[in-house]
Amino acid sequence: MSLWLSNKQNSNTFNRSYFKDFVDVSGDVITRNNCKIMLYGSDPTQSFPEFTIGPKEFSFHYDITNSVIDVSTNKLIFIKDLTQDVESTLNSLLYKTSHIEGNTEQFVITADSSFNNDLYVGGDMSLNKNLAVYGNTQLVGKLYVNDSVTFSGNVDMSYQNIDVSKILVNTIDATGEINQFN
Repeated sequence: MSLWLSNKQNSNTFNRSYFKDFVDVSGDVITRNNCKIMLYGSDPTQSFPEFTIGPKEFSFHYDITNSVIDVSTNKLIFIKDLTQDVESTLNSLLYKTSHIEGNTEQFVITADSSFNNDLYVGGDMSLNKNLAVYGNTQLVGKLYVNDSVTFSGNVDMSYQNIDVSKILVNTIDATGEINQFN
């Protein structure tokens, strides 16, 4: 490749030019001095380009916020092996996460949620409504209940060395047997 303008007697050089309508370039468009190619929209009063291509980034005007978004060409290396429609996938991800809010201190789900695997909570958890558990529940610590407790099945208190005298019950409405083992 030859150096810039090394063959300038055979090339067209334009210092400042204006083209209206159609221009056919049947070769490379070369800019120098880190200049950009700026593409403007159809509005002649628009003072900013719709799309800009520079040596290290490309930019586009974002109408919703009336701002310019710069995208570094370094980020393009992460776009590879695309085998699906990226826009549809991103829209699906936005839909799936639209009811999730969070920051570095909390994670809030603002709609119905389903967890199909394990859920670990490293701190306190508050529920403002009912909790239904379909399966075994293990509490590894004390259980504090501020209101009534209803058992619809058997209560197994077969732990060794249980001190029944420490069980405080105000009333028992039993429709079956109550057995105490010594």
